[in-house]
Amino acid sequence: MKRLFHRAAAMILALCVTITPAYALTVEQAIPLLESRYVDKLPEAAYRATTMDELIEAIGDPYTSYLSGEEYEAFLATFNDKQTVGIGVSIQAHDRGVLVSSVLEDTPAEDAGLVGGDVILSADGIAIINLNHASSLLAGEAGSSVTIVVLHADGTEEEFTLIRRPFTVNTTATFYISEDGNAGVIRCTGFGDKTSNHIFYAVRDNDELVDTWIVDVRNNPGGNVSTSAGSAGVFVGGATMVYFRDGEGNYNYTFTHPNLEPKTEKNTIILTNEFSASGAELFTAALRDHTAGIAIGQRTHGKGVAQIILTEDQYPDLFDNDALKVTAYRFFSPVGTTHDQGGVLPTLLISPLNTAAVAVLLSEPAPQNAAGYLNINLAGFEFFVRLDIALSPAYRSAFVELLEALPPSARFWMDKGNGSFGEVTLEDVVSRTGVEQEFRSRFFSDLTADDRKDAINTLAAYGLVSGYGDGLFRPGSDISRAEFCAMVANALGIRSTGSTEQIFYDVSPDAWYYNCVMALHDQGYISGYSDGGFYPNQRIKTEEIVSILAKAAAWMNMHAYDLHQAGPDTDDLTAYPQFSKWARESAWLLDCMDIDLSDLTPTEYATRAEAANLMYRLLTVTNVIWPTRPD
Repeated sequence: MKRLFHRAAAMILALCVTITPAYALTVEQAIPLLESRYVDKLPEAAYRATTMDELIEAIGDPYTSYLSGEEYEAFLATFNDKQTVGIGVSIQAHDRGVLVSSVLEDTPAEDAGLVGGDVILSADGIAIINLNHASSLLAGEAGSSVTIVVLHADGTEEEFTLIRRPFTVNTTATFYISEDGNAGVIRCTGFGDKTSNHIFYAVRDNDELVDTWIVDVRNNPGGNVSTSAGSAGVFVGGATMVYFRDGEGNYNYTFTHPNLEPKTEKNTIILTNEFSASGAELFTAALRDHTAGIAIGQRTHGKGVAQIILTEDQYPDLFDNDALKVTAYRFFSPVGTTHDQGGVLPTLLISPLNTAAVAVLLSEPAPQNAAGYLNINLAGFEFFVRLDIALSPAYRSAFVELLEALPPSARFWMDKGNGSFGEVTLEDVVSRTGVEQEFRSRFFSDLTADDRKDAINTLAAYGLVSGYGDGLFRPGSDISRAEFCAMVANALGIRSTGSTEQIFYDVSPDAWYYNCVMALHDQGYISGYSDGGFYPNQRIKTEEIVSILAKAAAWMNMHAYDLHQAGPDTDDLTAYPQFSKWARESAWLLDCMDIDLSDLTPTEYATRAEAANLMYRLLTVTNVIWPTRPD
């Protein structure tokens, strides 16, 4: 395998804003660098640029930019920890003072032997009232002392005199124990140089104290490749975490040591949102593909490209403390699927309002008795929900949304009346918990007799297909070319360039489907007819759907891309006589990816159910929809 990384070029996975600096690097100097490193062929407009501003604009990549010395320093600082002064504890509210949720490394508190679970009752003889009060009492100048009284978990009290000193606050990954004591929560705001170490020690040192791990990567813009992968390794163990492909089609990959063991066997829940990007998506997708946890929240940002930083370390004649950030690779999850544009779909699609609350509900330890509990099996993970908490005013809306978000593959158990669990249906759960009035099913009501109902309702649970506003999907209805473009664009998260140019004479920029059709056109998935039309309202044949999905697969999946690049042998295509000749290669590619085509009638017009079912098969094979953990 060709070695792709320049020995001194730092690769980053981060979502960064575009900046407009004063340039030291010239266009003439930048062009050769970009020609050799940029992931795609440079557009012709790049060669007509006379300024760096024009060059960056011509490339049209929001992640490729020039950084002045000051901006480069500020950029690196976003992934570093910060220094502060104090005794070195993370605290949370407690009715007798403040609870120590964690003790930071190399701090006065660690030296004194304080541990998570201790309660600080007073400081310098003053009883602690609340968190703000505690912060004011415990803070101070380096070298000053503070005497604290600590209540240990065994009921004993102990007095300590600590000398405040500087220490590092882990701004990229902080740990605390949830208020109910059930979950260890890691808030990961970025993947800096030390993030994987912070996560490693948090899990290793506290795993026995908690029942569930929650890793919050909401609003996490990414960071360093190795720390993103290393952080995933804490939960996965030794494995490949990410693949990279450069502009020449060469691959490389990042992995954790084969002998690395996961540091926990507890359930792990990742919290995501639309601002979880790049390295955060790498982390989430790695846990997905290795079935090491589930995710709750919203679809992530969709940045599946990686950048390298070119500096004076590699090019001393071109740079002087400044840098050029270049998109050099597309990256892919362990099973070979990119989340570029489409992002990572969570296991449970939950609104921002209820994301954290749903994670809390699923963090309950296994009970001794089934009475008052709901047992949920989701993606092969077993969760317990304590119903008195779930139905309380603080959590009721989150509980209802949890039930609405569960895909058809989820299974349920409740008390049989004798303290033991018996399997029930989702309808039983809704009825027995009394939430019928609030519950709004995401499933379609007209699929009862359809063999494809679970596939279609799974897509519905994730908001990937839509019905007619009356709870109906109308599975036997025809689907038009425009409607299928909308289905693909929505399911894969493909975005158009935003252009209002009218490529097809019959696809007006004012049409509801314009952006979807243009998104697929820009990706090369569709083309029009020789007369310049697209015929958006014309019914679409099954083999046309197969052709579009094969092109989509080649974009989103490494294996499909390699199949497409190599192409089939002539004899391979003889296995698909039911397809028109122009569609046989597409059928071969999907078949090679283990997507079942045996039940299709390729040359007939497709129904909505057939189209959705084929989409489901593609999303399942590529792990866009979270897989079920093996027994």
